[in-house]
Amino acid sequence: MITHLQHREYTRLLTLQVLFLLTLAISNENSVAQTISTLMLLGVIFQIIGICHPRRDIVWPLGGVAILGFILGAIDNHNPLSTLGVTTSIVSNLIYALFIAVAIYVMGGRIYQAERVTIDVIRGGICIYLLIGSLWFLFYSSIELLDQSAFSHLTQRHGIYPMMYFSFTTLTTLGYGDILPTQGLAMFLANVESVLGQLFPAIFIARLVSLYIVHDRQD
Repeated sequence: MITHLQHREYTRLLTLQVLFLLTLAISNENSVAQTISTLMLLGVIFQIIGICHPRRDIVWPLGGVAILGFILGAIDNHNPLSTLGVTTSIVSNLIYALFIAVAIYVMGGRIYQAERVTIDVIRGGICIYLLIGSLWFLFYSSIELLDQSAFSHLTQRHGIYPMMYFSFTTLTTLGYGDILPTQGLAMFLANVESVLGQLFPAIFIARLVSLYIVHDRQD
């Protein structure tokens, strides 16, 4: 039973990521709803920790750092315009960004070296793609907290989701143009994300799908 659950670790992570994106999208400016979405992000982080570091003596300290990020994010949700809220939000973003960046590196290596590509492994590749979008969302959110003019919004903002929306429209190179980066660092990050958004599916995920087909035919 435990082995069966381990074989679906990326499926569970993908489910948590979709739930996080959904709750963030409907949270608007409601502090309670934003706390729920932050809690979903904490669930994503804990699943990542379980995948990358299965040892309990490592999981608990890392989990404590992740909970600290959640607490700081919750403080920001209830004090969004205060200096304390901005500071705690930036620190919280950096904590989550560090977890996600390490997860992309570790999971990417594990998936690339997998002896056998299954459907769950392919979902792991999709998880990494979504994590890239979430990582850049944290970058953009932090930049906007430091510089309110870093992005030009052509429509009225509602909560923090517009930065996630901008991240994924950039990652997929849709580029609707309703949110535009106007600050140098924000523009550079948008360029990097758009390049990653093109190369990752074309190279990494395509390789996984090809290996899955090969293994399936061998069976």
